[in-house]
Amino acid sequence: AAHAVAEAARNISCVGAEPLGVTDNLNFGNPTDPRVYYELERAVEGISEACLALGTPVTGGNVSLYNQYAEGSRVQSVHPTPTIGMVGVLRDVTRRATMDLKRDGDVVFVLGAGRPSVGASEYLYRLHGLEAGSPPELDLAAEAAVQAVVRRLIADGVVDTAHDVSTGGLAVCLAEMAIAGGRGLTASVALAGEGPSARDLALFGESAARVVVAVPAERAPAVEAACAAAGVPAARLGAAGGDALELRVAGEAAVSSSLSDMAAAWSRTFAEALGSGA
Repeated sequence: AAHAVAEAARNISCVGAEPLGVTDNLNFGNPTDPRVYYELERAVEGISEACLALGTPVTGGNVSLYNQYAEGSRVQSVHPTPTIGMVGVLRDVTRRATMDLKRDGDVVFVLGAGRPSVGASEYLYRLHGLEAGSPPELDLAAEAAVQAVVRRLIADGVVDTAHDVSTGGLAVCLAEMAIAGGRGLTASVALAGEGPSARDLALFGESAARVVVAVPAERAPAVEAACAAAGVPAARLGAAGGDALELRVAGEAAVSSSLSDMAAAWSRTFAEALGSGA
């Protein structure tokens, strides 16, 4: 639940706006079940902690309980689903950012040092069919610092391309930026951890408090200086250009996909996906 608040604020900050307030929609099962009541209680606590840390009061919302379904002879509650809607204020609409890569040669940075995790991740579910593990660690102070420096860089006219790292991890974030801009990207990613899964963790591990930005080469020092002053890590990943997404992990080729293939998969309709047997 705290992650939902943090990501909503991160999305707003990636535009350049100041997160302002929250409405929530809490969807849970039968609260007379102690397990469900515990889920609801902890979700409210998580939302409270994140909203206090990020300065986004809850202005209203609604609660939907007793959401359950029959599984054979057993009545099963839905997964706990706290949903967050957030609004923000963009004071100068001419100073804003979008996620699309805009220029060949733009330098790509990842800001923040959130530790990637495959627990409860899209990677674990899509590739291994598992709904398991704990969500990534959430350092709310680091989250606030990353968002603040991103907003400042956008307001100062340094950054006009920003996208948060969330579902699917860094590789999916970079692919979305390339597809949106119709522009390729070559990047090198450091290993995340050790062992045979370290490469997949680096590419698809999910985390909070990470944002990818892209700027013309002459603005790169300004990004590094602002991040250093704010105590926010900034790592150069690579540069925009070409017609493919080329990712290396620890110097070894890991992902190579043409823009046309990625865009086709991204824009394909649900009906087409079902028809192809995908």
